[in-house]
Amino acid sequence: MTTTPPDPADFVARGMEAHREGATSEALAAYDEALTIDTGQPDVHFLRALVHLDLGDAAACLEDLGAAIDLAPRVADYRLVRAELLLEIDGRPQDALADLEAARAADPKAPQVHRTLARAYRRTSEWKKAVECLFTVSALAPDDTAVRPDLVETLAGFARSIAEGPFPVDAATDLEKTFTRALVIVGQHPNAKSAYAEFLLAWSGALLDSDPVNAGHTAEKALSFAVDADLRARIRSFLTPLQRGRREEARGLESKMFRAVLAELRKDDGGPSLGALARKAIEAARRRRRALEQPDRRDLERRREEEVQTPWKEKEELARHRCTFHPYLGYVQRPTVESWGAYSNNHGFQMKEPWADYPYNGEQGDDVIVAIFGGSVAHQFFEWEHGRLRDHVAAHLPAGDGREVTVLNFSQGGFGQPQALLSYFYFRSIGQRFDIVLNIDGFNEAMGKRTNQINGYHVSLPLSWMMNNLMLQFQTPSHDSEVLDFMGRLLRTQARVAELERKPDTWLSRWRLKRAREELADLRSSTPVVAEDRLEEPIVLPRTPPVDERVFASSPRAAAVLAEEVVDLWLRSSLLLGQGCAADGARYLHALQPNPYYWNKKLTKQEEAHFHPGSAEYWAIRQTYPAMLTRAVELIDAGIDFVDLTHCLDHEEDTLAKDVCHVNRLGNDLMFDALAPKLTALAQSLSRRKAPW
Repeated sequence: MTTTPPDPADFVARGMEAHREGATSEALAAYDEALTIDTGQPDVHFLRALVHLDLGDAAACLEDLGAAIDLAPRVADYRLVRAELLLEIDGRPQDALADLEAARAADPKAPQVHRTLARAYRRTSEWKKAVECLFTVSALAPDDTAVRPDLVETLAGFARSIAEGPFPVDAATDLEKTFTRALVIVGQHPNAKSAYAEFLLAWSGALLDSDPVNAGHTAEKALSFAVDADLRARIRSFLTPLQRGRREEARGLESKMFRAVLAELRKDDGGPSLGALARKAIEAARRRRRALEQPDRRDLERRREEEVQTPWKEKEELARHRCTFHPYLGYVQRPTVESWGAYSNNHGFQMKEPWADYPYNGEQGDDVIVAIFGGSVAHQFFEWEHGRLRDHVAAHLPAGDGREVTVLNFSQGGFGQPQALLSYFYFRSIGQRFDIVLNIDGFNEAMGKRTNQINGYHVSLPLSWMMNNLMLQFQTPSHDSEVLDFMGRLLRTQARVAELERKPDTWLSRWRLKRAREELADLRSSTPVVAEDRLEEPIVLPRTPPVDERVFASSPRAAAVLAEEVVDLWLRSSLLLGQGCAADGARYLHALQPNPYYWNKKLTKQEEAHFHPGSAEYWAIRQTYPAMLTRAVELIDAGIDFVDLTHCLDHEEDTLAKDVCHVNRLGNDLMFDALAPKLTALAQSLSRRKAPW
């Protein structure tokens, strides 16, 4: 009959059960039986060690742990228990460190190993290593709050050791990062702050002889922590002589600098005297206050000559890249003098001669100021009609007024409300007066703001296509390889265009320059790369959920709701603009501009080329203009002069439309004729106002 050999697992199970019940002798006997059957069982030696640990027999425990480790040297638990025993009972921290380093190598993600290792490093006064171990515990077990008191205690010991020993100046910056990182983990614990302050005070002392200025700054930083009274007193005691010396040094330096400045000012370098410079500054400031700004004629002539030397790029689509950011108005024209006589003034608004910078109220500061606000349609109205407008208002001023009439342009291609509103109040704030304000708008509000809705920009923002192009100048590319490639191509193409523009004028160079400019235009119009997840936005642009452009044609209800959002903005802006004019004693006239998609004029063949039923512009005008005219009653009820110009061109047979929103010289003449009765009444109602100075 065959006898089944005994199974060591049975004895191990019996020993564990006996250990749980406190029968330590029976447990040891069972483990001995298991080892008799199979001596190569590291777990059994480990279990025996735990029994001896409970019995307080450190020597036997260490012997069993040594046997377990000899059989299985890479088991972290064996080494961890032996290390803790060596630390707490046997007092052998170096031996414990050897076990803990081996345990960390075997199981680098065990928080308890790093926690015990930190304790061992504290015993051996290796404070920085102890802190690093606790950082690891925090990273491995972020929800374990028990690490925080250990870290606070370790920081305090670390700070004491730094203060007591020779200060490691070369490592000071790295040490400060260690303390800063620890504060993030432990939060606003006062003991941690005190430890950081102790470290900073020790650093200040180390810097005192070589760099007293930085020593003072470091001690002041330590004083900024809410520390106990004793530490605060020690920091103040350190700072007091430094601050006293700094004040005396500053007074001496100030006196020395003042004497040097006076000596420099008294030098005769052949230029204007100090008195002349002061008088010039005073006169310039007074002229600005009286709104008598005019550009320097010699500077303008120089700039005009430079513009003639560098001919304007003919490509119309590049015109928008002449725009630049304005801190309050979104964007304006880049201040410049064009070769054909146009002048974009100090605020980027194009002028007709006589040129003027803003604020400008006439050569004597008391002209009747007629201002035109709006987008490109208003701008073209200013270009062609400013002479008629000036003469018409002058002819209908009250008898005896006698003032000159000046027409100023505050319109800008692409402007849409609330840019006219913001422009008015901005220029009023810097001293610009207004007597008659003519606001001509409509298309940019209808189509431009719809584009904003499609692209996910709030309707109150400047037109999205303009902002996207301008933002390319300010973008900081991310590490996205596609973005970096795009920015590189853009910069290389810009450089190639600049290089080709300097080359001799030959048919080959002209052809290459044409191709390079076309490539640059294509790149600049690639605005989809300007996205929040691809590039960091340099300015705040409130976003809204983008709208699929097909919605406007397919859903009348959605189109009406989206159009009403635009019309609300348009209406409120005009009401506020009218109220601002009334409060300032100015006259306000709001005109809704005509558009080929809304008028009843019979189109000529030239006009039909621009007219495309079913296009985005078609739907924008046909859905927004009716809502504008319906709500315009609210403007009239509020006492605002409103003129509907949408049908003032209906009876003209000649070609008027230049594109989907602009009209030619004849069209502008007809618009002026429609506005003339209102302009007459406004001019007659003006009363002479005393200048505010």
